[in-house]
Order: sequence, then C-alpha cells, then structure tokens
Amino acid sequence: MGRVNLLDAIFVNKEIARKEVMACDYFILMPDHYSGDGTCRCTDEDHEEMSDWGYIWRDGKWRAE
Repeated sequence: MGRVNLLDAIFVNKEIARKEVMACDYFILMPDHYSGDGTCRCTDEDHEEMSDWGYIWRDGKWRAE
C-alpha cells in the first residue's frame, strides 16, 4: 500500500513511493514529473513539460497560474 504504480504514455511501468507523490505540491501523477530518485520536479526549471501543463516558472519553482 506504500507505493503507487504509474504508467507513462508508452506503457513503461515506473513505481514511486506514495510519500513522494504526496510531497509534490500538486500531487502530479505523471511519471516524468519525478526524477530517478523519486523526487518531485516542481523545482526543476528544465522540466519544461510543466509549462505544457499550464504551470509557470516563478520564484524558483513551477506554480499553478
């Protein structure tokens, strides 16, 4: 019960701990939103998909408009 199984667009399994998803400010369930160590990428300016999802980069992190 402590892990969430996520499928990305090409059906490759990626598991991350539930606590890692819960640590994300926006509880994003997209596998590519988490780095290899499972941490949320809300503070990763290079995570440009956040812009595609409607977030804006401000004050050192991606934020909802």
